[in-house]
Amino acid sequence: MYVPCLGRGIVGGVTQSRSEALSGRRFALLYILPTVLILLAAVWPLIRGEQTLFLRDTFNTHLAMKSFQAEAMREGYLPLVDPWRGGGQPHLGNPNTVALYPDNLLFLVAPPIWALNAHFWIHWLLAPFAGFWMGRAWGLGRQASWACGVCFAASGFFLSELNLYNLIAGAVLAPALVASTLTLARDGARATMATATALLWALLLLAGDPMSAAMALVLAVSAVAVSVGLRRAAWGSLGVAVGLGTAIAAPQWVEFLRILPLSFRGHWGYSSQAATAASWDPRTALEWLIPVAFRPPDLTFWGDAFHGDRPPLFYSLYPGLVALVLLVAALRSRTRAALWAWGAIALGGFLALGRHNPLMAWVLGFGGAGLVRLPVKFWLLVAVGATLLCGIGFQRVFGDGRRREAAIALGALGALFVGAWLVLGTQAASVEGRLRAWIPSVFSAEFVHFERLRWAGLCLLSVLLLAAVGALLRLARGRAALAGGLLLTLHLATQLFLLRGLVPKDDAEFYRRPPELLARVPEGSLVVNAISGSLFGPGRIGAGGFPDSRVLWLQRRRHQELSAPTLARWHRRAEFASSPEGLDSFLTRATSQAIARAPDPIRLRLLEAAGVDYLILDRELVDLASLVDTEEGRITKVHSQVTAGRELHLYRLDRRAEAVRFVGNIERVPHMNAALARLASPEMDLSSTVVLPGEGGPSAGSGGRVEILASGPEHLRVRVSAQSAGALVVQRSFLPIYSAEVDGQPASIEVADLHRMAIEVPLGVHEVTLEVNRRPLLLSFLLSMGSLLTVVALAIRGGRKAAPE
Repeated sequence: MYVPCLGRGIVGGVTQSRSEALSGRRFALLYILPTVLILLAAVWPLIRGEQTLFLRDTFNTHLAMKSFQAEAMREGYLPLVDPWRGGGQPHLGNPNTVALYPDNLLFLVAPPIWALNAHFWIHWLLAPFAGFWMGRAWGLGRQASWACGVCFAASGFFLSELNLYNLIAGAVLAPALVASTLTLARDGARATMATATALLWALLLLAGDPMSAAMALVLAVSAVAVSVGLRRAAWGSLGVAVGLGTAIAAPQWVEFLRILPLSFRGHWGYSSQAATAASWDPRTALEWLIPVAFRPPDLTFWGDAFHGDRPPLFYSLYPGLVALVLLVAALRSRTRAALWAWGAIALGGFLALGRHNPLMAWVLGFGGAGLVRLPVKFWLLVAVGATLLCGIGFQRVFGDGRRREAAIALGALGALFVGAWLVLGTQAASVEGRLRAWIPSVFSAEFVHFERLRWAGLCLLSVLLLAAVGALLRLARGRAALAGGLLLTLHLATQLFLLRGLVPKDDAEFYRRPPELLARVPEGSLVVNAISGSLFGPGRIGAGGFPDSRVLWLQRRRHQELSAPTLARWHRRAEFASSPEGLDSFLTRATSQAIARAPDPIRLRLLEAAGVDYLILDRELVDLASLVDTEEGRITKVHSQVTAGRELHLYRLDRRAEAVRFVGNIERVPHMNAALARLASPEMDLSSTVVLPGEGGPSAGSGGRVEILASGPEHLRVRVSAQSAGALVVQRSFLPIYSAEVDGQPASIEVADLHRMAIEVPLGVHEVTLEVNRRPLLLSFLLSMGSLLTVVALAIRGGRKAAPE
């Protein structure tokens, strides 16, 4: 029989021990309080708003998205389209925006940078409790369960999540979902746990990463199967909970399904090679022993070759020496919990290998690449399984007094690090020769020499840490509770010290100030920053000079040079700025790729066709007149400046197509390549002609006049005075969620000029409306609210049943 985890006995195959006798107050003082204080100290500058996280997606994707959403929510609506990026790209329907997660409410009452950081530190503070709950659900004692939480929150995997806004919530919620489903599988408290499971599953669907949600569900279902078997009535309750949670999250997945077919990922997808770029390379297992073996994420990181020749998704998977010792201590456990944990590790490792796993590579070759992009994300399975094993090992050592395996692990690791230290110190030439073969040639011989010394220092520091762990194991013979608490405190503190480079921070005030260059670009302008987008040749993000190797200088320069997120934050429209997850419009992404492959004259023609006002480059456009036919005055250099050793140039396109225009000349072409050829032709008049898909050749007309009656991020209403039949062309990206009317009658929307929208209008005066269709969102919210009320009713009913009579 499954025994409730608060009592003694066997729960899920884990035997509880005498360590449970520690009083709640002493447990809080020895275990919970030190962890919370250390984490609070680490995030206190973020809580005070003095500093900010900024690395990668934090500022280069999500800050602008969340700033816009905050403005929209203050105006009283949830945005389906982000007007400041890529001509208007999907917002709520893109899970990467994390648009419906509850902590979005913070953006209503706090500055965007503070609220963005809060998403990270709130989940970091919750991480130990999520691991603790999972350990308790599997039947571990309180101390051992807290060891689960500390090892999870202090792991290199989790600290690497602190620059991934759309992954961190899923990482925390995964062990919590395992805990709730295991508790639901017990005989009692079904209604209460069904409520918790439904809400946790809904949060996972809203947390920003469908892959993380799927992995969490696999972990939860497999845990129930291992713990209670396949013939229990609890499966019905679990199914109801998952169904209700799915319905609560309906607005997210309904809008996601609406945008998916015409997104880059849904329509075109990624090749197997591109999708598996972030695969776990077995050679990086070195990081399990040497923290940040290839350097932290700064300008000296040299391990790209081990991560598909790109920066790694997770900069470190270092679990910590304490975690390794506890894992070894759990090796001889044959409980269901241990078997489940090892199964999660094996499955996660198998899938995370990606392109380094021949079977995975073969499977992805059949079209599954888009579904499992970035296979290293499967490391979540490994992390959750290892978290539970750490708890099991802790209980065996400090609860059951089985310290033999831990002592063997200490001795083996100590010998390994002493040997490595000796080799690194006495075989300098051969070691540096090997490092030289790994480290790119852009790094000097002096850098290689320093890397050898750094590794030697880390090995020596590891020996000292192992000695401290050994002393605590000796203390455990008489005072196990105290020794266990000190061990976890030591582990957390040393992890935060060794992996501090994974969580770089910068002065928040710097990013609250608008860059000087912004004053030269009028508000509302359509701008292309071709530096980071590589639209005008390969990007040179790292070019120039910086005071030191800290990555904050690179981010500061991006801010000063008006990167796409910076433009969007200050209400300049960043054109051809794509989102990394591939859920932007396929047409916009394809047009961007066409521009990147073209010579400069055609690039400028395509930017003119897209209505771009300003262009930012890190090189000069020479002989401007020759770049734009023989006509002069079509492109003007507005400004030049030097930022961190790199020259930047701002150009104005003076003859770009208007934001809304009515044209009488329509050219129909059978495919995108033909449309590209027509737009690139200098003979085509962009002001009076539009290229639409279809057959039949060109049709000529007299054009007309457009009067804008109303305009907003998701709607446009105009009066067209057409002197002939023609097309209303709107410089907004074509998305399948728009609908149009001409004089109150439904009208079709066509793809104009590769990626814009057009509505055909007959001769005469007509009122044309273009707006996002919000009806599916309304219906999905009704489903969500009904399901949420059902969950609340379940919780109330469960509470009444549990109350004593």
